[in-house]
Amino acid sequence: MPNARWSRREVVATGLAAALTSRVRPVSAQPAAPAYALPIGRPGRLPGDGFLVRHGYACENTWYLPGYWHTGEDWYAVDGDTGGARIYAVADGEVDFAGSEYPGLVVIVRHAGDLYSMYGHLAHDPAVERGERVAA
Repeated sequence: MPNARWSRREVVATGLAAALTSRVRPVSAQPAAPAYALPIGRPGRLPGDGFLVRHGYACENTWYLPGYWHTGEDWYAVDGDTGGARIYAVADGEVDFAGSEYPGLVVIVRHAGDLYSMYGHLAHDPAVERGERVAA
């Protein structure tokens, strides 16, 4: 008799599994667009490829202003030459400031509400103006 019980359980389980799978509709996976992008890159390569953060956010300025905290990220090329690197907005937004200010030539982008990003230590005058929309 134990075999008969086992058979009924198998039939019920198989029937339940068939009912559940017949009601499930396949959904194709849609890749999600990134909410942000890395801020530096080279033509023909992915942003950030070949770069690293050597001086990160919220670490002490040991070499320049000891005792003060760094309020950004300093990106360096792995090969040591950042010349020719392109600077990208990390997210869509509007240029709030573009000009000469600390730290050097600067672009500040307002993304939403009180969320801003700043791009400093630029080697050339920014190719954007205040009020201009930028996309990541």
